[in-house]
Amino acid sequence: MHTARYHGLDFLRASMMLLGVVLHVVSSYIEAPAAGGWPLRDPNGSGFAGLVVLTIHVFRMPAFFALSGFFGAIVVARRGMGAWLADRVRRIAFPMVVAWIVLFPMTKLAFTYALGRAAEATGTPDASVPLIGTALSRPWANPSPIHLWFLLYLLVLSVIAAALWAASRALPADARRRIAELPARWISGWRGIVSIALLALATTLPMCAMDRPGIATPSSFALDRAVLACYAVYFFGGWMIAQHPRAIDALRAGAWWRLSAGVFALVVSVVLAIAWFVGAGSTQPADGPVMRILLFATQSSGAVAAWLLILGGASVAERVVRASSRPLRVLVDSSYWVYLVHLPICVFVTGLLIPWSAPGLVKMVVAIAASVLLLALGYAATLAVLPRRARPEPCLQPEVRTLPQ
Repeated sequence: MHTARYHGLDFLRASMMLLGVVLHVVSSYIEAPAAGGWPLRDPNGSGFAGLVVLTIHVFRMPAFFALSGFFGAIVVARRGMGAWLADRVRRIAFPMVVAWIVLFPMTKLAFTYALGRAAEATGTPDASVPLIGTALSRPWANPSPIHLWFLLYLLVLSVIAAALWAASRALPADARRRIAELPARWISGWRGIVSIALLALATTLPMCAMDRPGIATPSSFALDRAVLACYAVYFFGGWMIAQHPRAIDALRAGAWWRLSAGVFALVVSVVLAIAWFVGAGSTQPADGPVMRILLFATQSSGAVAAWLLILGGASVAERVVRASSRPLRVLVDSSYWVYLVHLPICVFVTGLLIPWSAPGLVKMVVAIAASVLLLALGYAATLAVLPRRARPEPCLQPEVRTLPQ
């Protein structure tokens, strides 16, 4: 099966992780009332912020889950299912538990501080002091998975993958071989277009259960079946693509057209999402036929965009990033650690800048830069303090090193 190190996919996966920093800073500058799982709004918002959030939501997590499935299949083929599951415990389950215990109260305090600064800036009553006292006395009250929800879903999908893999062992060897050969016949050419359409349809169906455009962000430890179904399509789609021994080589032929078509579909999806939110803010009933049709068009175009961007982006990244370098290794090695710890830092930095009277776009850029700088310094300090064997894992999957042919 695969034996080469995928430097381009390493870069793509790290980029999706680090986009989380951008997303969680920009969310505070949306020019709309606070709602859902993100209660913070800077008084000096930016119309550009909402556009950035809508755009990133279309492809970031879908790409991450597809890449996780792709690399998972490679590791199972090379090292076995038992080794892969043990790796999932070490790299996902253990960091998730430890990170949540530490970061949940820190995130709660950061939001409390930032909300207090926002209340002071807008002249509304500031209840931050008693809230901070409550947060300190009951640090783990009202638990939620915060930004670590994706690790929980990734663990569940890993267990499902293990169960399906075990069940497939009961199939005749010839049947398993034929199933494994399907991606080789359906990954490129006109069949590749049909495959994208089918994958997009499979993703769209559970997305239609959402009450607004995009895939919902879970705010509870209870699994959301529609969200799980959406990411299962991406995860197992990536897993099936990995069955093709030269999957990335096969995708390189149409790399740029897929990426270009994906960008076009992304623009369509974002425009439709804006139209839906405008309609939802008017007298148009959310459950009326017009809004339901608009939501379906938004979700389906978003699913098409995500798959085209994933397949096109993966093949373009592999064409462009052909070898490793020190900056690339630093980016890849730090991305998981940065994503785990970034949320309270981003919220705190955003809160710190609230009294500043600069335009929202300027504050947003400064907040992103300051958060990245603090995270980089924190990562460097962690490497300097911890012994080598106790340092943060460089990525979510083991390396796939080049072997002799």
